[in-house]
Amino acid sequence: MINIYCPNCGTERYNTANYCFQCKFDFNTILLNYDNNVHVSTREGHNLSKVNNRYFLFGLIIGIVSMFLAEIGIIPLTGIVINVLGFMNYNSKIEKNYWMGVVGFCLSAVYMIVNIYIHSTS
Repeated sequence: MINIYCPNCGTERYNTANYCFQCKFDFNTILLNYDNNVHVSTREGHNLSKVNNRYFLFGLIIGIVSMFLAEIGIIPLTGIVINVLGFMNYNSKIEKNYWMGVVGFCLSAVYMIVNIYIHSTS
């Protein structure tokens, strides 16, 4: 598990927190200058790490579910839409797990084609 710390006071930040519990620093106001590495030094050895793209995670899960429920056409279609949203919102400087989006999109697309084939032959 990657620890993320407040750049103002150094308190560990929980993934869903928008404010630091210690100093009430607003995490949404951070402007980050990234180098080519994954981690960026912020203050006295504390690092801010890349975060997961939630669209890609949900898209991958829906892609896997669509493998088993390809007959229900809305599931693969939902996976495609969610992954496209993830690709549109992806920022490689602060987000990771691009592979999840690619795999989720491919699974959803393949099983959408399977769904179309199943319904066209019956």
